[in-house]
Amino acid sequence: PRQWTAEELATLADLASAVMTEVELRTALQAAEVARAEASEANRAKDDFLALVSHELRSPLAGIASNAQMLAMGLCGP
Repeated sequence: PRQWTAEELATLADLASAVMTEVELRTALQAAEVARAEASEANRAKDDFLALVSHELRSPLAGIASNAQMLAMGLCGP
């Protein structure tokens, strides 16, 4: 078996610490990328929902406004 010097053990401890820091940073980066993708998907779903609601409200309101305008102009009778 090898006898490690104090300096070698300190170097190995520093190396192990650097590796652990790198692993933690990469794990945090992956988590951030997943969160960003989920937020982007949620934003797309919100935009789709708002577009659908806007269309569903606009269509009937346009017909109501048109009929109200014709009534106001007296085109449909009294």
